[in-house]
Amino acid sequence: MARQELQGTLEEQCEFLYGLAVEKMQAGNFSGAVYALKELHRHNPGYRDVARLLAEVKIRKIRQRNLMLAGLAGGALSASIAHLLGATSDLWLIAAAAAGLVCTYALATVLRRRSPTMDSVPAALPRR
Repeated sequence: MARQELQGTLEEQCEFLYGLAVEKMQAGNFSGAVYALKELHRHNPGYRDVARLLAEVKIRKIRQRNLMLAGLAGGALSASIAHLLGATSDLWLIAAAAAGLVCTYALATVLRRRSPTMDSVPAALPRR
C-alpha cells in the first residue's frame, strides 16, 4: 500500500487507521496491522484498545512466522532424508519436500491450536 497523507481531524485519522488495522488483521496481514497500529499509537496512545491490540498482533505475527518456518524446515528435512535414502530424481526430491512441508505445517498448526489462543480480534469496528 502506498503512503498517503491522511486528511481530517485527529479523531477521523485515528478511526481510519484503527479500521485499517482491524481489516488487515482479519485478512491475516499482521505486518500491515502492526504498522498501522504503531502509527496510531504514536499519535494517540490512548485511542480505544490500541496498546492491547498492538501487543496481540505482534504475538500473532510471531506465531504466523514460526508456523511458516516450521513448514519450511520440515520440507528441507524430508528432502534431505529422501536424498540420503537414495532418491536421485529431482521429481522425487521435490515430492518429498512438498510432503514434508505439508505434514510439518499441519502438525505445527495442530500443536498451535492446543495452546491457548487469542481470538479477540474485533469482527468489525464497534459502533459508538
